[in-house]
Amino acid sequence: MSELQDSKKNVKPDALTAKSPGTQDSENRGARAPEVGEMVRRVGQSKMRRGLGLLFGHSPAQLYHLLGQPSEKAYLNLGYWPAGSNRTPGIPAVTLEEAAEELVREIGRLAELSTANRLLDVGFGFGQQDVLWARELNCASIFGVNITALHVAGATERAAQERLSERIQYQQGDACRLAFREGAFDRVIALECAFHFNTRHRFISEAYRVLAPGGILVTADIITGDPFGGGSLPWSYRLFGSLQNRFWQIPSENWYSIERYRQILEQSGFEVDKLEDVSDSVLLPFVDRCLDRPFENQPWLLRRSLAKAAAYCRSGALRYIFSKAVKRP
Repeated sequence: MSELQDSKKNVKPDALTAKSPGTQDSENRGARAPEVGEMVRRVGQSKMRRGLGLLFGHSPAQLYHLLGQPSEKAYLNLGYWPAGSNRTPGIPAVTLEEAAEELVREIGRLAELSTANRLLDVGFGFGQQDVLWARELNCASIFGVNITALHVAGATERAAQERLSERIQYQQGDACRLAFREGAFDRVIALECAFHFNTRHRFISEAYRVLAPGGILVTADIITGDPFGGGSLPWSYRLFGSLQNRFWQIPSENWYSIERYRQILEQSGFEVDKLEDVSDSVLLPFVDRCLDRPFENQPWLLRRSLAKAAAYCRSGALRYIFSKAVKRP
């Protein structure tokens, strides 16, 4: 654990790289947050412009490029809505932005970032989460990797605006081929993005490689559920799930249960400290607030898709999990 107890100091990227085996390639239940409305508008316009070609012909990087630059303080996550928030009469409303910020805090606490020296944030969105971790949890040094050039540019600009460029640095790269030496970090986080990776299993193995002994991997992730028992879904659910996965660029190899998730972590060498289904505090409240009612100004196809997505999530076919795994000293 001595690696994790070093005094906090900045670590330049040159000290971490060049050892990779691969290349760097509102107040009520139905209220809709502006951030979601804007994202839906962009997706809707993209669908109208590009038709079926968008559904079958893009990569994760192209998908998020199409979604564009969000508002000044936007997070690309579904939010953390603890039991009772925005559901119980008399409790103040929780906006999507507030819930998304709370999810970032929860993941930071789970990763014990207040004692971290070197964090690798994989799939960092536009970098707002790193600003929070640096300021609120005093994470000493944060290095981010993202396959989307737009995200790298936006996050780099944000860090500069916040005068955090010495502590937060970004580069474009592949989560499954991390361009860092073994043991370069004491924390790795993948907040709501590992389901995109080709494959998640490869990413977990790479995270193990770049973590120092005693280091911690934390994910907030989306996996498949088993709402009907027996491990299979009706054909209509399978068809919708397949189309959804194609649009959101989720490889079929990443579609497995929480039990399989644990097996992969353990097979990669990790000791699983926490693996929890938090759908009731993340996925379902998000559906209630942001997908429950059709977006009346959107194209019919998009409105219909949102309604189907809400029903699909409520069925239990999707589950949202937190995981925390430790590389044994």
